[in-house]
Amino acid sequence: MQLLEHYARLYSELKQGRPHLQRREEIEVTVSRIAACLFCTERNAKLLIRAMRERGWIAWSPGRGRGNQSRLTLLAEPDELLLEQASVRLADNRIQETVALLDTAWLTAQGRERLLLALQQSFGYVRMAAGAGTQGRQQHIMRFPSYRLPGLLDPAYAMRRTELHFIRQLFDTLIEYDSDRERYAPGLAHHWETDRHAEVWRFYLQKHVRFHHDAPFTAEDVKYTLDRLRSSSCPSPYRELYSGIREVMPIDEHIVDIRLFAGQRHMPALLASTAASIIPHERAHASALESSLPLGTGPFRLTYRDERQLVLESNPFYYRRPAHVDRIEMWYIPEVYEEQFARSGEPDQEGEGMNFKHYGATPEDRQTWELAASTDRGCKYVLLNRAAGGLLEQPGLRRIVSRVIRANDAAKRLGGNRGELADCFINGLSGFAAPEPDAALDPPSESNGAAAPDSPLLRLVTYAGAGHERDADWLRQALEAHRIRLEIRLVPYEQLSDPAVLSQADLLLLEQPVDADAEWTMRAILGSGQCPLRHCLPADRLPELDRRLAELADVPSRETRLRELVRLERELLDQTVILWYRWRQTASFPPQLRDVRISAFGWVDYKRMWFAHDT
Repeated sequence: MQLLEHYARLYSELKQGRPHLQRREEIEVTVSRIAACLFCTERNAKLLIRAMRERGWIAWSPGRGRGNQSRLTLLAEPDELLLEQASVRLADNRIQETVALLDTAWLTAQGRERLLLALQQSFGYVRMAAGAGTQGRQQHIMRFPSYRLPGLLDPAYAMRRTELHFIRQLFDTLIEYDSDRERYAPGLAHHWETDRHAEVWRFYLQKHVRFHHDAPFTAEDVKYTLDRLRSSSCPSPYRELYSGIREVMPIDEHIVDIRLFAGQRHMPALLASTAASIIPHERAHASALESSLPLGTGPFRLTYRDERQLVLESNPFYYRRPAHVDRIEMWYIPEVYEEQFARSGEPDQEGEGMNFKHYGATPEDRQTWELAASTDRGCKYVLLNRAAGGLLEQPGLRRIVSRVIRANDAAKRLGGNRGELADCFINGLSGFAAPEPDAALDPPSESNGAAAPDSPLLRLVTYAGAGHERDADWLRQALEAHRIRLEIRLVPYEQLSDPAVLSQADLLLLEQPVDADAEWTMRAILGSGQCPLRHCLPADRLPELDRRLAELADVPSRETRLRELVRLERELLDQTVILWYRWRQTASFPPQLRDVRISAFGWVDYKRMWFAHDT
C-alpha cells in the first residue's frame, strides 16, 4: 500500500498543470524532481521508480548523465490500482482492510463511489470455510452496514431499539414473554411460584447454564442483577420500576427468593424485560475494557467491537438450541447504508431497524427474493412540554400543533417507510382504548405566507437518526403555514433526560420502541424516572400518576392492568402527547435463508434464522 501511496502522490504532482495529459503520454522529468515530490533521497527515488516499473504502473526511459531529463509515462490510474487491491481483499474476506481504504486521502469521488459499490456487494449472506482444523465445515455469516453502531450494551441503561435488539441476542432473562401464546414462559428460571399476597416470589433456576466467559449461572447472579437495578449507585432509567423489591435472597445455587414491600402481580413483566437481563456478579469488578464486551448467557456472544465494526458469534454452549448462523457482522459504513437505497430506486428506510434488501444481490437475484413485512409495534410521537409552562399553555396553540401532526397525509408526504397514523403507543392495544381524542377534529385550515416575525416561536428538541431530521424539518415548514415558527435543536440521545435540556424545549420529537410484552413497555413509558414524558407533565400530575400505577401493581388480571394502563395513556394524550406514525418494517432475503421473522424491535431475530442448501 505504501508504494501505491507514493505512486498516487507522483501521479497527482505530474498531472498538475497538465489537465489534458493523456494516458501513455510521455513526460520529461528528472530524478531529483521525483525525489522532491516523494520526500525522499534520489537513491530511494530510483528504487521506487524501479518498483513502479516492475508492476507495470509506469514506463521509464532514464536520461543520460546526471541532471538530464528522463522520460516517464503514467500507465495506471491510482483509483484503478486501489480498486484492484480492494477486490483482492474482498475475495479473501478481508473486509476490515477494505473498509480502511475508504480513508485513503487521494481517492477521487468517482473512485470512492466505486469502492462503496464493491463493499455493498460484499454484504449479505456468506458461506465460507470455517478455518483450519474444522474438516471442511462451512461457516454461515450475515454481514450488513449500519448508519450507526450501538452504544453501551448494558441492559440497565439501554433504551434505543438497536441496543435493545442486541441485548436480546446477548442475554437471557428469568422469565420470557411468549407473544405467540400471549403468556409468560420459563427462561433462566424453569419454574416459579408466589405466595397468595404476591409478596414473595420463588424461582427455580436452570442448571448447566454458563456465561460467555464460562462462569456458571447461579442465584448470586440474579441477586447481583436485581440489586444493581434498584441501587441508587446505578442511575438506571428503570430503577423506579424495581424499587418495590425489598430483598433478593439466594436459597442455594439454583433457588432464589424475591421479597417485595407489597404485592406485585405484574412481577413477571418486570423480570421478562430487557432491563432485567441477567449479568454475572463478577461484572462488579470488570474493567472498562471488559465491560465494553458484555457477558451474558444468550445465543450470541459479542467477540469484537471498534469504531467501525461489531461482531457477534454463535454461543455453541447455549443452554437451548444454539443459533444456526455462526457470525453476525455489523459495519458502521453510513455511506454504504445510504448508497444501497439511493441505487435501489425504492423508498428509503429511515428507522433504526434492518432492511435486508440489496445486500450483495444482483437485480436478477432480487426477483426471486422473499419478503417479510410488518408494522412497527411502537411509534413516532411529539411531547408537549407542559412542565415548562409558556406558550403551550394556550389550548388553541396546542390544538393547531396537534392537527398539523395528525393530518392524515403527513406521513405520506414525508415518504420513506413511514406508515399509518398511530392511535396508541403500542400497536395492537387500541382495543383497550376509547376513541382517539382528535378523531373528530377538522383538518388544519390552510394559511398562506411564511411565519411573521411576531408569530409564536416554539423550540423543538430531538436527536439525529431514525428520520428525525426530515420529520422535524417537515414539521417546521407545516407550522409556518399557520404562522408558527419552529426552532430545531439536535442533541445526543443521552441528553434527552437532562433537565437542563428539557427545560429549553417546548416540543420533543421522539420514537418509542416496544418490546414483545406490552405491559412492560407501558410501565416503562409511564413509570420510568428518566422517561421524557414524565418530565413534560405538569408537576401536580405526577403524584396522581404514580398512585394509580402503584395500585395497578397488585391487580390480579393482566388484561385489567393493561386496560387501566391504556386509560392512563389516553388521559396523557389529551394533555401532553401527540402520536404520529408507525414505521413499515420489511426484510427482503434470498429463499435459502429460512425462518426470518421481524422482532418487536423491528430487527430480524438472528437466533431463528438458518441457511438451506442451494438447489
